[in-house]
Amino acid sequence: MNVQVGKKVVWCHDLAEPSSLQEGTVTKVGGEIAWVDGHHKAEDCVYKAYLWPAEVKDELLDIIKERARLKKAYDDSMALIYQLGNKVTLQNM
Repeated sequence: MNVQVGKKVVWCHDLAEPSSLQEGTVTKVGGEIAWVDGHHKAEDCVYKAYLWPAEVKDELLDIIKERARLKKAYDDSMALIYQLGNKVTLQNM
C-alpha cells in the first residue's frame, strides 16, 4: 500500500483478536514506519506493511473474525485429541 500523509488507515495488532483493530490518519512517514494521529511518539508508529486503507475496514474485520472462529475450531478439535489421549492413558493404568 502506498502510505501518504493524510491517508485514513486501519491496522490490527493481533489478527486473532477483532477488538485490536484500530483506525487513524497518517501524519508522518519515514522509512518503513508511519505515525498515526499526529502525536509522533514511539507508541503512535506502525509498520507500513501492517496498514490497510480505511475503505477495507469492514472486510478486514470480517476476515479477522473468521480467523478467530477457525482458530477456536482448531483449538477445540485439538482438545478432543488430548481428551482421547487422556482416556487411553487412564484405561491402561
